[in-house]
Amino acid sequence: MEQRSFASASGLRPTSAFVVVAIVILAVAGRVAHLAFARSAPPPDREVFEVGLVPAYEVADAGGRTLATFVPRFDLVMSPRSMWQAHTPVRMAQRISEVLGGEPTALELIDAMIPDATAGVIEVKAWELTPRQAQRLGEWMESGAGSGTHPLAGIWIRPLARHGQGAERFRLFWQPELLLSPEEREAHGYESAWSWSRHLAHGIERCRRRPGLGDPTSAKEWDARRAEVWAALIPRAHCRPVRGIPSAIAIDVRDLLREEGVSPWQMKLAYDRDRHYPCGEHELFGSWGFVDPAQTEARPREGLELLGDRLLEGAEWSFLGHAPDTYVWRRDRSVRGRRGDRANAYLGLTRASAAPIVHSTIDLALQRFVRRELQAVMTEHRPALAMAIVLDLESGDVLAVDSVEEYEIQPFAPVYHTFTPGSTMKVVTMATALEEGLVRPDDEFEVGDGSYHLVDPATGRGRVIHEAEGSLTGRNTAAMFFARSVNACFAQIGVRIPAEVFRRYLVALGYGSPPGAGLGIERAGYLRGLPWAYRFTHASVGFGHEMTTTLWQHAAALSTVVRGGVWRPLRLLRAVEQDGARHEIPLADGRRVYRPETCAEVRAMMVLGATEGTGRHLARPDIAMGTKTGTAQKVGTELCVHVELAARERADREGVPMTAARLRSLKAQPKPHGNCYTSSMCVFGRRLDEEREILVLVVADEPRSREKFGSRVAGPAAAAILVEALGLTRDGEPPVVEVVDGFGPSPSPLRNGSLVPWREEER
Repeated sequence: MEQRSFASASGLRPTSAFVVVAIVILAVAGRVAHLAFARSAPPPDREVFEVGLVPAYEVADAGGRTLATFVPRFDLVMSPRSMWQAHTPVRMAQRISEVLGGEPTALELIDAMIPDATAGVIEVKAWELTPRQAQRLGEWMESGAGSGTHPLAGIWIRPLARHGQGAERFRLFWQPELLLSPEEREAHGYESAWSWSRHLAHGIERCRRRPGLGDPTSAKEWDARRAEVWAALIPRAHCRPVRGIPSAIAIDVRDLLREEGVSPWQMKLAYDRDRHYPCGEHELFGSWGFVDPAQTEARPREGLELLGDRLLEGAEWSFLGHAPDTYVWRRDRSVRGRRGDRANAYLGLTRASAAPIVHSTIDLALQRFVRRELQAVMTEHRPALAMAIVLDLESGDVLAVDSVEEYEIQPFAPVYHTFTPGSTMKVVTMATALEEGLVRPDDEFEVGDGSYHLVDPATGRGRVIHEAEGSLTGRNTAAMFFARSVNACFAQIGVRIPAEVFRRYLVALGYGSPPGAGLGIERAGYLRGLPWAYRFTHASVGFGHEMTTTLWQHAAALSTVVRGGVWRPLRLLRAVEQDGARHEIPLADGRRVYRPETCAEVRAMMVLGATEGTGRHLARPDIAMGTKTGTAQKVGTELCVHVELAARERADREGVPMTAARLRSLKAQPKPHGNCYTSSMCVFGRRLDEEREILVLVVADEPRSREKFGSRVAGPAAAAILVEALGLTRDGEPPVVEVVDGFGPSPSPLRNGSLVPWREEER
């Protein structure tokens, strides 16, 4: 059989031809695939990423109720400098006002959109013109910016008078609303705002140039010169003329800007947010705002807001998601819309991380109850201010903390206002003396009959210590004098403790140093340095005088003793949650100050105070309770808090600084209510069927009612708050016990005897 050979037109053998064809097909397919991929995945330089705001945290109470959160809003933001080179102020203000329904008005918008102007006029403060520059500018204005028609309207020069020198310099003034108006530019032969603004900047720059200096030689250099002129004419680079545009209207505003050909760098809708407090605003919750002129956005200033913000900035929380919303667009260079805008195509959205939730230790219902009790104290006893704090004793968690003030001018009072602790300080004095083995609860002391003469053994000089009316007298045990709060006994106990030892314990408990609560401005209180005078500071500190403290410091120290001797910073934040995952904040490491045995003895004395001492009228049979009252009469040289705070309020209103000299001068003023007292009450307790203990400290500084004793002024409020915190009352009333789920006994004695009371009775 004859074999025939085939030749290809290319001169190649068939197998080779097939290979070439395959290569060509693959090459074409590769090109098609490349083009297809190019269409589906544009190069990076054609992708536009719009990044939103980083998710902001929320603050919640212990029960998960939102205390603070962000609510989104739309604002109209702009660059006046860029905007008015290309657009007309009056026209844009009128159109935007129409879209916004007339609020704000066009006139109000013009003022907001030209923030550098005063009554519509901008003084160009960047330049001081020489007589020659002023002459050239004046001639240029008279010539109609070179048009030869009529002088420019809305721009002029004034002499800048100088003391002793006359008018050697001049300053430029202008009115954007008039100079940039359509009527003015058209009168000089210009149709577009952009060409008119460039012409004005060009002319001003040439007039300002010094003789002998040539004009710029390139378009790029001219652009830079014109930019400098506009930076002087309109110094403000950014402003926010409209804040809080409803979302429904925001779409119309966006369409208007697109229709007017406004570029985003000139004016745009910006997404922003407002801090919102669903449960009502409160000083403890804090606030957002600007505390530094250099700030470009609002930040937390105080309260839980500031504390939460600082917490999340810590490195230990870096694992939390912080990604903002990110939109991806494709810039299509082949398609151009009206005015030459490039058409964009939406590609996708990357959702932001879930907003973290900072869980506080605050019980919102208890917080509200505490405020009502403090307001009742203010109404009945009229102090300068009343404060209270409620602690979970073991953890140091702050369940509620608040203050009510007659003069609301100072920062958060529980960490800022300092007071003389008085007899509540005897808890610390007794614990220190017991710890050092210098006294026993059954040691007996002689306190005299309402007054005691304390003598310094080194000098032989004495001091008389007076007692409150009705105080325990004669000879008795240290425990009973503690329960009945006798100053003379604790002056004797205090001086038994070496001054350097006593002060070391006070420092370990936090006295004399800012507490570091993180809520904002706070004070350290006053703790005198060594040496201490035996008759005065040494003896007085023993019963809570010649020192001051804040509510926060004092509560931390008292809870140390009642807890069992371990000092622990008070805690306001408990956990952080994000996207359903909860991360507990560990308790801070405590430090032991007293032995448990020492604290057990002090606790027993406080229980004695609640059964037989100054707190006996507050005891309840259903609570295992301990108390320590405090009534500190201030010495004559101490400044009356009512006088001080009233003066501060007046100075704040008048804008006058409250200097140290002004404060000293206030001491000479008479006290409007006689003697000044600080009334306080510390109470701790637990339900008989539970182990959890609560501590409450209430302070009323300078009550003006007939009552002054801590047990009568602060005591009822402290006891009521303790009962509420233990759940024995709800909003001050005994809770209704449910018989079955959802049903409870009625307080009404009336009874419906019908077997089917829900049916209407047949007649």
